Amino acid sequence: MFLDVKSADISALIELVYTLGLEDDCFFWFGNADDARRFRELDNKLALKVNVHSVEDVLAAAKELAANIVEVSLHDMSQEIVDACRRWGIKIMVYHQRKRRTHFARFWNGVWRWSI
Repeated sequence: MFLDVKSADISALIELVYTLGLEDDCFFWFGNADDARRFRELDNKLALKVNVHSVEDVLAAAKELAANIVEVSLHDMSQEIVDACRRWGIKIMVYHQRKRRTHFARFWNGVWRWSI
């Protein structure tokens, strides 16, 4: 389950996830960087997704937030981002909202090239 958190009592939300036994079946994203940091201070086991655009963003997500997943646009996706994620054990979630066949082909070819 993807929890797209814009505003919440973070400690209560964490408690609810554990109470419902969803800790292995969900990941969080926060619309506010301070909330993401607070989340990680309160819990280092639940999965956290961070949006990135560059290798530097991946490194910051890994070092500062212990991110488990990064979301990157197809436009920003690169071998360097894949390599950085592999080094840090971070999963990649590629974001693309267009429905054109050429864009899908680029994504699909990237999946094979990047082995993601």
